Amino acid sequence: MKRLILILSLLLFAKISFAQSPKDTMVTNVPTLTNGRILYTDSLVVKGRSKHVLDSIAQNWYISYFFHRLPEKDTLNSIYGRGLLEYKVKPGMINIDYEAAITVQITCKDGWYKYQMYSIKFRPKSGVLNDVGYQRDPEYLIKIYEQKHLTFAQAYVVSRSQIRDYISKMDKAVKECIASLNKTMAN
Repeated sequence: MKRLILILSLLLFAKISFAQSPKDTMVTNVPTLTNGRILYTDSLVVKGRSKHVLDSIAQNWYISYFFHRLPEKDTLNSIYGRGLLEYKVKPGMINIDYEAAITVQITCKDGWYKYQMYSIKFRPKSGVLNDVGYQRDPEYLIKIYEQKHLTFAQAYVVSRSQIRDYISKMDKAVKECIASLNKTMAN
């Protein structure tokens, strides 16, 4: 009888230990479209500012915020380009410097502006770590995270806790970028 209780306890413990249901919703709260693409967007009113003033403020913010940037020409938007966000991720025992390439699109009109941040890809800054093959696509990681069960190959490459860490740090860096933009445009 004791042996049966011990075996049932171990089986119950194993089931709880290997449960695949996510405990938090941080990963699933990243703003995504129905096709699974990540998109941070909002329109904000700025009273008393003309389109030209907002364009100038947006340009200055873009230049000062993104030290590494690749602006592209687009006549419909005040800002349209790629920039690098830098942050740290701790996928294992040590913090690793990461950078996320992000497309930034800002459209200004009289009294309001709209921003969109999308097409995000991240990677370790170290060339050696890039050769190892760290995952760099947050949309793919979110798709894996939402699966009920991970395959052995998926679980071997990246765990749910690592996915939470990758996505939460990227999300925090993007939200800090947005907060900086909003503060600059409002002042």
